[in-house]
Amino acid sequence: MRSENAAKDNNLRFWRLDALPGGNFSAAFDANAEVYPQAALGEASWQLESPALRRLRDKIRNGKPTLKEIYGSPLYGIKTGLNEAFVIDRATRDRLIAEDPRSEELLKPFLDGQDVQNWRLEPSDKWLICTPKGRIRINDFLTIKNFLSTFT
Repeated sequence: MRSENAAKDNNLRFWRLDALPGGNFSAAFDANAEVYPQAALGEASWQLESPALRRLRDKIRNGKPTLKEIYGSPLYGIKTGLNEAFVIDRATRDRLIAEDPRSEELLKPFLDGQDVQNWRLEPSDKWLICTPKGRIRINDFLTIKNFLSTFT
């Protein structure tokens, strides 16, 4: 362990690789590496990113409450009790709507935890059959009712 501290204006260089370069790695690093100020490294987790992205992230975060501060800690989300029945793919959604266009009222886009990435969503084209208790009459949506009855 070193006892000396780095200079306050010390910078490090990083390169976010999407794929290994062919040829000379050192030359590719020199051409693509970005500068990151060591002073920006805190005791929390490090986020090596371009200065422009770091400024944008700081602008978004600084002085604004987090979702947790506004709404409280996140909960488990929707619990269907039977995802195989209530979370469907695009083909099933399209088939249900073709059989009864009113079915579309109950079909909502669905994201699960695997679809949520840092600062972006990568939807997997899933749909939720949304039947809020006491708010719809399932007998008014016979195509959905018949589909769900195959899982009982």
